[in-house]
Amino acid sequence: MSTLFKALSIEEEHEILHADDAKFSGMQKYIESYILQALSHFDADEGEKSIALKNLIDIIPVAAKRFVENRSTEDMKFSTYFGWYISEEVKKYTWERTT
Repeated sequence: MSTLFKALSIEEEHEILHADDAKFSGMQKYIESYILQALSHFDADEGEKSIALKNLIDIIPVAAKRFVENRSTEDMKFSTYFGWYISEEVKKYTWERTT
């Protein structure tokens, strides 16, 4: 059973991002339960979920770097921003099943 995601405030998320290492390890640790919770709602087998989890964990540093460099995200939570990446990953599997 996965741990429920406990969302932090905008300020707390930004603090993690700006104090983090180059691989954004702190953000990866924080956001992993969010990914697991989101994937638990996805109708897929464990193999697909495992691949999706790995892909999403791997993209966190890229997404975090883009988020930090983008001034328009100053009033946004990283977890909200990262939700787009989760939805895109899920769409890949949905698309593959329908084709």
